[in-house]
Amino acid sequence: VLFNVRDTFQGFSPVQYMDLLSEDYLFVPDLGGLELYPEVYQAPGDYDPLSDRDTLWTREDERRFATNFLDRTEFQRITVDRWYQAGVDDVIFDESEPLIETYIFDYAIELTLPPDDGGVSLLIEVRGRAEVDLTTPTVESPVWIVRRWQDLRDPASTKRSMTELRGEFSQ
Repeated sequence: VLFNVRDTFQGFSPVQYMDLLSEDYLFVPDLGGLELYPEVYQAPGDYDPLSDRDTLWTREDERRFATNFLDRTEFQRITVDRWYQAGVDDVIFDESEPLIETYIFDYAIELTLPPDDGGVSLLIEVRGRAEVDLTTPTVESPVWIVRRWQDLRDPASTKRSMTELRGEFSQ
């Protein structure tokens, strides 16, 4: 599933990307992104960060982001330079919840803007760390989908994170 997510980004496929997400999908933004885009990650009036921390960005928000972000008029190319690597990155299997697996990995994505009037294409680098929960309805039918994505900004990097991209492409 994680490789399919990568491929939908590189292939500009918002519909296929959304097919990889559960109906109760949640994105958890990094704290820096919350501060940069308060209007995007606006908490409802009854929001309790201790119990509701995962409710700021839902599947419908993600659909809007994917449609805007995975648009060939925005970028000439999307290249995923670093993504989940089996045997290198962490996987957490919780025996008490066998239908959920958590994958923790660094990501690096390069976005190539369309050429300007002078024929020059600018590059935007996106870096961070993802904690992605995959779920399947049954062990017998292991069709895995993404249930939750928590974004963690790389504090040593000045590059944008996936939280910032969602903030920029959510409207």
